[in-house]
Amino acid sequence: MTSVVAMNAILEKIASKDKDFRYMATSDLQGELAKDNFKTEGETEKKLCQAILQQLDDISGDISGMAVKWQVCLLFAEFGMQLLGLLVRKIADSRLQDISESLCKRVTNVSGKKTEQRDIASIGIKTVIAEITGTQAATLVYCTTPLLVDGLNKPGNLDVLSDTLDVTSDLLARFGNVMSGYHGQLKAAILPHLEEPRPVVRKRAIQCMASLALHLSDDLLDDVNKALISQLQQKNIKADAARTYVQTIGAVSRSIGYRFGKHLPATIPLVIKFSHDAVEGDDELREHCLQALEAFVQHSPHEARPNVHHIFDTALQFLNYDPNYADNMDEDEEEDEDMDEDDELSDEEYSDDEDVSWKVRRAAAKCLQAIIESYPDLLKDIYPKSATALIGRFKEREENVKSDIFQTFVELVKQIGATAERFEGSAGPTPIDQLRSDALYLDLQLLYGHYVSSALRTLKIGRAAGMKMFKMEVTALQVNHTRMGADVPSVIKAAVRQLKEKSVRTKQGVFAALQELVIVASDSIGAHTAQMMPGIQAALNDKSQNSSNLKIPALTFLRTALESTSPGVWQPHLPVLAPAVFATVGERYYKVTSQGLRVAERLIYVIRPQTQAQMPAGAVDIVNSLYQCVMSRLVAQDQDQEVKDCAISCMAAAVSQLGDALRPHLPQVLQARFPLASPILAPASPLTNRVLLERLRNEITRLTAVKAFASIAQSPLSLDLSPVMEPLLAELTGFLRKANRVLRQAALSAIEVLIASHGGSMQPSSLQAAVEEVAPLVNDTDLLIAALSLTLCTTLLQRQPQQSPLVTDRVLPPAMALSKSPLLQGTALASLQTFFQTLVASKAKNASFEALLSALLAAGHDKQVGKTAQHNIAQCIAVLCTAAGPSQTSTTVKSLLSAVEGNDEAASRLALFSLGEIGRCTDLSKFKQLQTVLTSSLGSSSEEVKAVASQALGGVAIGNLSTYLPFILKQIQSQAENPKQQYLLLRALNEVITSLTANTSLPERQQDEVTHLLFSSCETEEECRNVVAECLGHLALLYPSKTLPLLQQQSQVRGQDSSSDNPPAKRRRMAASGHMRTISVMAMKFTLVDGAQPVDAHLPQLMPDMLNHIQDQDRHVRKAAVQLLSTAAHNKPGLIMDHLPAVLPLLYQQTVLNPALVREVDLGPFKHKIDDGLELRKAAFECMDVLLERCKDRINVGQFITHLEQGLQDHYDVKMPCHLLLAKLAAAAPGPVLASLDKLVGPLEKTLTARLRGEPVKQEVDRNEDMIRSCLRAIEAVNHIPKVNTCAPFKQFMNRTVLTGTLAAKYTAIREERAEAEGTESMDTS
Repeated sequence: MTSVVAMNAILEKIASKDKDFRYMATSDLQGELAKDNFKTEGETEKKLCQAILQQLDDISGDISGMAVKWQVCLLFAEFGMQLLGLLVRKIADSRLQDISESLCKRVTNVSGKKTEQRDIASIGIKTVIAEITGTQAATLVYCTTPLLVDGLNKPGNLDVLSDTLDVTSDLLARFGNVMSGYHGQLKAAILPHLEEPRPVVRKRAIQCMASLALHLSDDLLDDVNKALISQLQQKNIKADAARTYVQTIGAVSRSIGYRFGKHLPATIPLVIKFSHDAVEGDDELREHCLQALEAFVQHSPHEARPNVHHIFDTALQFLNYDPNYADNMDEDEEEDEDMDEDDELSDEEYSDDEDVSWKVRRAAAKCLQAIIESYPDLLKDIYPKSATALIGRFKEREENVKSDIFQTFVELVKQIGATAERFEGSAGPTPIDQLRSDALYLDLQLLYGHYVSSALRTLKIGRAAGMKMFKMEVTALQVNHTRMGADVPSVIKAAVRQLKEKSVRTKQGVFAALQELVIVASDSIGAHTAQMMPGIQAALNDKSQNSSNLKIPALTFLRTALESTSPGVWQPHLPVLAPAVFATVGERYYKVTSQGLRVAERLIYVIRPQTQAQMPAGAVDIVNSLYQCVMSRLVAQDQDQEVKDCAISCMAAAVSQLGDALRPHLPQVLQARFPLASPILAPASPLTNRVLLERLRNEITRLTAVKAFASIAQSPLSLDLSPVMEPLLAELTGFLRKANRVLRQAALSAIEVLIASHGGSMQPSSLQAAVEEVAPLVNDTDLLIAALSLTLCTTLLQRQPQQSPLVTDRVLPPAMALSKSPLLQGTALASLQTFFQTLVASKAKNASFEALLSALLAAGHDKQVGKTAQHNIAQCIAVLCTAAGPSQTSTTVKSLLSAVEGNDEAASRLALFSLGEIGRCTDLSKFKQLQTVLTSSLGSSSEEVKAVASQALGGVAIGNLSTYLPFILKQIQSQAENPKQQYLLLRALNEVITSLTANTSLPERQQDEVTHLLFSSCETEEECRNVVAECLGHLALLYPSKTLPLLQQQSQVRGQDSSSDNPPAKRRRMAASGHMRTISVMAMKFTLVDGAQPVDAHLPQLMPDMLNHIQDQDRHVRKAAVQLLSTAAHNKPGLIMDHLPAVLPLLYQQTVLNPALVREVDLGPFKHKIDDGLELRKAAFECMDVLLERCKDRINVGQFITHLEQGLQDHYDVKMPCHLLLAKLAAAAPGPVLASLDKLVGPLEKTLTARLRGEPVKQEVDRNEDMIRSCLRAIEAVNHIPKVNTCAPFKQFMNRTVLTGTLAAKYTAIREERAEAEGTESMDTS
């Protein structure tokens, strides 16, 4: 603690008349304040503050400047930012008030003061505003705001007014939410200053108004916006005023986001009018207009949509605005490329310091980019014009504008690609892949270009539907399709011209544009590589000081182009391209070197696309150069890890793809192992392998080296790895003991590849060591590792059957244990089945069919083995029977039939599972008692046995449809009065239907019979109706032309009157019609599967009617329609995009609590309320979640948040998905969430502070804890919104509720979870 005596001595020196003493004392005091343990008492603190304020008037400029530093120290953040946090806690509010008032008075009333002193005071008060926080904010606002308002209302010195506006803007930006009591006064004080004559005052008034608008109430904000708009609507408005008010409107729109949306219908036409009516030379007004339009599109896209085409036309018009520079585009297009050097001079050499028209073009480019980003659904309309305009402006003479034009073009192409790939991710071929197989598609591709791919993939529809849609919409899409194909030559030509420019920044933009073009339209540049080659070569050979800034984007583009286009396109250019690429490998900058190595690796596949094909003529020299440059990097030690990894990968590709062409290098690298004259010349270099082996032993490069050896081993050239096989296998085996999961995966894959390719020459001891290490990995701790381990053992059994005793002894026991795991599924289960199948085929002594079958049956009979594990074991048994042959299968089936009839329930379940799985693969119709056994099992007293029997019956029927399907249908009809039994039989039928494919179709008679039976089963229990809907959906996938019309017809069935006065029979008929509609709509949901299907051609016509059922009278029908909308949005959003404006209001209605659906049940001592609409509301919010993810650009976020607010106050089951929805919305639309956050605080706080009634059971406590954690996750997501602290209610809620008590620890844990997840994700990405 600083002594009072020492502090008084310093203060005494500060009051000295000698300025040197004052300066030294000021320096000493600054040192004292910098100490962590600095403390002072109240009276000394008062003297200290007074002394500091006096220093502001010091005639010595040095001391005055240091006094400001004192202010910073005294008022530094109380949270301890830097050195003086302890002192801040000791400053009383009265001291803060004195300092703040004094500084404000010096800013707002400095009559007779020097400008420098006013500037110092302004910096001081702004520093105070920037540093304080917490409870001090209210004190600061209370003492400064009245003075600032008074200063704003005083006429006089414009410098004072400018500084006052500047300070007010800072105060509003930090504590505008605390100043709510002064908002009206501030609004009235700031608005008049928008008409001040000095531009600097107007500029600061605009800033101040934008900061204020963010915190205004709706009424005050409307007053401000109406005032601004009314000023623009005045006739004969002056140019300065027009510029100011347009700029203010743009700033306010950027500040408040979608809250400005309701004023856009009046504002947008005005702004567009001013942009067109601006007088010649008034480029500033045009720029402000375009910036305002950009703000409207970015921050209020939904409200701006009705005028987006007018905004788009305006942006396009001013993109070419260049009144001081005449240029004939037609002549440019026709001029010769081989122009003289004088003609190649860049347009950038034209300069005019007074010409600011480039600002208009830059604003137009940014506005156009905002439209492209905000309205991807309008690409069909805006692409043709925007692409032409942007390509035409590649010749822009102003470099800043040119960069924005390139970026806008990149965004345009990227949006086309993003729209095309928007809903990818399904397994198997995509619809566009199937479409490409059509000859008709090939014709369309030639005629209409790549965009037909994008359009059809956006809708994610099938081939037939695509062709039909194309024919229906050819008029609307023809221009767009034609343009995409026709624009590529124009883009290439314009880009090639720009590559001749001197500016590095311009060339970077060109390569970025070309790279995006290649990513989206991979086959677009194939015919133009010759045109681009001089520019690429010049970029790679650039010798300027900052050449890496050009080489990296050039190499990145080249790598993307080599990966995306046919190798034959690049082969003619190898003599020119290869030396330039290899030269970059020798660069000193590691980023250039690593990119050069990656491109060199891709060149390998250009040199020889097919490994077994003959080497192209003249490629030997290129291969030698490649080998030398890569080898120099491979053997070097002192280089970056990225370079080492790229060198290893490149050398592996060279050896595996070009191994036989490296023969000239072998004598010098093989002399240690082979005589020079030896005829034995292996196509791989032992030196190379020895270098790779050293890299394998290096902890930093071992993972890449493992993958390299796997690549070499897989080469079709049958490379000789015997010189390094034993040490290699030993190293890989050792990696299996490492904790690094990725390394273990790579090592397992590499060993498996080595065994597959060189297993016959491996030493038994090495294999034994590998098996010893693999065996412990066969467990359910990591199923991927287990699957790789089993695959390795399977390959070993196939390549060296004599190792089967070793595998049986070491791997079979853990494999049996794995078969009993309830976690076993997917790839691991398939690998286990293949392992058992191979083990039986190996005919090992202890792995015979009987032994394995006995072991599996024993595992399945274990009392601790659950139903899931028994099903997995049954699949393994079925695989064994298939591999063993008909004789063993027959014996096994007979024993299983006997087990079903036994008294052991576990044995019965396993036997039924096994019969079903065997029946899927084999016709079991010869076992006459099978039907009887399965039928009797359906009537078992055990529910689990009945369920398994149902599944088994379906599996058996798959093996012989002609025998068992009629039996199932007959049983369903006979059990019409027994819903539970009918449900089991319907499950069996569902097993059959879901297994059908185009190759195993039902006869037409059976199709009709099954369909009729399913529709007649609609009036049963709910569980039966769900199965019926699934069956009908799968039938529609297989036979759409027959099933879909029936579904549409049945979905229109309605009762005549829903009145409760109807007789019971009529009410039953009405209920039946509701069930029929529910099933019909639910069935449609099952037709919306990933990938192209025959049903896709029929869905566009049916979807509107089906979605219209969201307003059905029956809540079950409404729920089914909501789920249909959710599934369509997730799997095939193109089907519902155009219907969302009509459907969304209906969906939002389902989120509202309907009191009519809440009924009260009398339970004797108490009454219980049952909410029949709960599941419907939950489904509606889950659908909103999917729509936010898939169709965000079609959603009015303001309405979305309004209904989300209702959900946050609903039942537990509704709150949980709403919390997740809020978290996603905070990331997707932070602005609207921040604007509405004050309304969301109440529901969130109520959820966190709610207390369970009475004595809750453990289940209720757990549910409440889950809900609290879910709520905290949503709060944490909201807390990441920029400027969230400007919302006072949320900030107070955080301090009052979230960061106190037990919730603080839970919230900290949630934050740590998020940080860990983000860290893991970023690490994996890298």
